Amino acid sequence: MEGLLSSLCTILVVLAFCQILVEAVLPEGSLKRYVTFLTGIVTVLVVLGLFVRPQASLTALIGQGLLPAPQPTVQATPAPAGNPYEDYLRKLIEEHR
Repeated sequence: MEGLLSSLCTILVVLAFCQILVEAVLPEGSLKRYVTFLTGIVTVLVVLGLFVRPQASLTALIGQGLLPAPQPTVQATPAPAGNPYEDYLRKLIEEHR
């Protein structure tokens, strides 16, 4: 239940920020009314989506339809036998002798 409330509060804060941004950027007129209407519909759908599928996380709801993130490939590199900084310093000392 705490996860659901946390997701709901996070979504509402993000949507409130987006609504304030829309209010500040768009000029008065019919375009602003349509965008505000669409933002309201998105808000209702997202909140209802949380209650219909409470096991879904916020990232799963937002990321639906997006390509899955590529998995990084990790290549193991062998560790050098000695300390490379120590080897470099010894080389410098030998050159200046």
